[in-house]
Amino acid sequence: MRPLFTALTLLMAGTLTAQAADDAAKGRKVFAKCAICHKVGPDAGVTSAGVGLNGIVGKTIGSEPGFQYSTAMAALGAEGKVWDEAFLALFLQDPAAAVPGTRMAFAGLKRQAEVDFLLVYLRQIQPDGTGH
Repeated sequence: MRPLFTALTLLMAGTLTAQAADDAAKGRKVFAKCAICHKVGPDAGVTSAGVGLNGIVGKTIGSEPGFQYSTAMAALGAEGKVWDEAFLALFLQDPAAAVPGTRMAFAGLKRQAEVDFLLVYLRQIQPDGTGH
């Protein structure tokens, strides 16, 4: 009985890992919509249009040095608000509703699956840009 349980556990772990990798790959494709203004990876940083998104999940909002944030975005950061997955999901769906006064011109992702895949992708990117 124990070998069967071990085999099933390993099979499930492999399936979950493969699923997560597939979801991240789908998220990377969704990120193409973001890449017009935002970058990830070792060379990501501030551009005139947006900030680099390395390590964005869990990062304090409005905290990237050298970027001119909207008053609304800067205020959230001053309050200590971070980009947790729940708030990031809201922002990705409708930036103007999540942060009234944001300068982000993107209208938002309308399909929940795209938001979910993008979050999987962004979650794996480390602050140094590795993991993408």
